[in-house]
Amino acid sequence: MAKKSSKNTILIIIIILAVLSCCCVTTVGAIGGYYYYKQRESDHDTDNSQDKYTDQDDDNSDDISELIYTNDEYNFSIELTEGWEDYIVEEDEGSYFDDYVAIFAFILTSSTEGEITIFTIDIYTHDQWEPYEDYYEIWGNTYILGTDDDYVYTFSHMNNILPDDLSKKQILYNLDNIRNSFEFL
Repeated sequence: MAKKSSKNTILIIIIILAVLSCCCVTTVGAIGGYYYYKQRESDHDTDNSQDKYTDQDDDNSDDISELIYTNDEYNFSIELTEGWEDYIVEEDEGSYFDDYVAIFAFILTSSTEGEITIFTIDIYTHDQWEPYEDYYEIWGNTYILGTDDDYVYTFSHMNNILPDDLSKKQILYNLDNIRNSFEFL
């Protein structure tokens, strides 16, 4: 009986150690992920370009339809809608995992929450896009804008929750119009 009791005690100790090991690994992974995210965010704030909107036609500076973002490096443009007058575009070229070419984050500033990325245009080589090709529709908020000989261009948007001051501008209701305005130069 004593042998069975000691075997049970050893088994319980092994199970407890296994659970503690899993907890430690998960905690270390979470902490590492947090610091990786914060480092990327810090690098993103200091190293990446940030462009403010400039009106394409000075004679029509009051005309909302002239909110056009043009990217000459990657040869595309999109037309933004009302509510985007003071947008910012942050560019992130390359990635730690080399899984994209560039990401252009389109940002609005909320009076209560600060800068918020509303959508991104992500650019991939065809090889980089291949692993995502069969799954992007499942994500529900990512769309292919177009492809050319070199790249696949995608549009990804946030999930329908905005601070009140941006919600009142109906920003999310116009995302389809913005997405559909994508053109190659």
